[in-house]
Amino acid sequence: MAIRPESRIAWLLLSLATALSPVRAADPAGSLDGWDGHALQGWAWDADQPGAYLSVDFYENGQAGVGTPLGTAVANRTRADLEGTPQAGHAFAFDLPSAVDSRAIYAWARNVGAGADAALPGSPLVVPGDRTEIWFGKFQPWDLGTSNQWEFSKYNADVLLMFIDQINQADINDLRDLVTVLNRYNIKVAVEMGGLVDWRASYGDQSGEESATIEMGKVKKFTDPVEHGGAGGKITYIDMDGPIRRMLYPAPDRTEKGWHTVDSATDELVDSIRMWKTAYPDVKIFVLTNFPNWGWKGGPAYHNFSYTAGAQGYGDYHQVIQMIVAKTRAAGLPVSGVTVDNPHDYANYVFTSNQPSVTAGIDWFARMLDLEAYIEGEGLDFNLIFNCSKGGTPARGGTNQLYHDHSLQYVDEYHSRGGTPARYIFESWYTLPSIWVPESDPYSMMGLV
Repeated sequence: MAIRPESRIAWLLLSLATALSPVRAADPAGSLDGWDGHALQGWAWDADQPGAYLSVDFYENGQAGVGTPLGTAVANRTRADLEGTPQAGHAFAFDLPSAVDSRAIYAWARNVGAGADAALPGSPLVVPGDRTEIWFGKFQPWDLGTSNQWEFSKYNADVLLMFIDQINQADINDLRDLVTVLNRYNIKVAVEMGGLVDWRASYGDQSGEESATIEMGKVKKFTDPVEHGGAGGKITYIDMDGPIRRMLYPAPDRTEKGWHTVDSATDELVDSIRMWKTAYPDVKIFVLTNFPNWGWKGGPAYHNFSYTAGAQGYGDYHQVIQMIVAKTRAAGLPVSGVTVDNPHDYANYVFTSNQPSVTAGIDWFARMLDLEAYIEGEGLDFNLIFNCSKGGTPARGGTNQLYHDHSLQYVDEYHSRGGTPARYIFESWYTLPSIWVPESDPYSMMGLV
């Protein structure tokens, strides 16, 4: 475990200040450096009493006084990379209780002498839980079926996300090659689809049934046994992309509407889910939301639209998700969670809003965290897509490297706010990244994964 560069600079400056100051009044210094799969690692030291071994308290999902206490470690261990520094012999290791969900962990060092207790840099550190998964997906994944240039990811990534129409249009041999590799390395499959398809909105109370019939026909090539002409694949997850919006504002121009209300569209979603669960009983179903284009708890959407009224874009997603949760549960067909599409440049309010007078000043990260809190409060999974629309679009200055850098920066920023998604989805529907492999190129898709 290497000491972080910023940590090394911090103790050098602190040591200099301590040597020059006749009166010592320092808060604890240190760092929460990482998690090795079993224990949290770091160091803590107080210049007021350099020989004292500090106690470090750990809290889950909040700082001292807010988060849930997990226990205490004493910073009295040796660590090779600290030898020769004032902090030698002041490392700690703290064994975490078994995790179920991903968790944000804060380390809080107790002060000795003058000064005050302090949160250690590196807090919060997000520790993956048992359910945490890494998904990956972009157009045309067929190279993965024959390539040996993503060996690390084969063993460490969890789920390949595919678009339903690409499955339907794929060459059967490409599909079979892909299934062979996925099965060999125990990589699961998620399929992104409409759930409710726009061009069946006019079918009224048969919209759900018609939509499911169409989309189930498109995955048969993947799921049918090889001896029946299919690829013999298995679908573990279905991500239904914007099903309610598709009924309220059907494509292509979204002006032909009025077929459904949120209430009736949710009824049709239940009908679609029922058909899917009958055909694929073990599949888990998520609803995917293009979150910036919805309002939230009375607040505006990122954009308004010519085919909708008011500042809330498609409407208030809080009302929509409440109805989805209630109606699917009442039918005995509860969704497993929500997948959030909210690209990095929207989360940071960098993408230009077409209604800046009402969107400026909104904390868009806080709004995502509020959605996460609602979803998890309902006992459901919160999945987040980490990507960047600018980085993925050459016309906006995007490059493979920019997409990579912004996607990973997004992870760090969401963690720093205390976010703990159940699934980290690296998905691009943009032009970039331009290549899937090799993963040795960090700016390829599998290099990012």
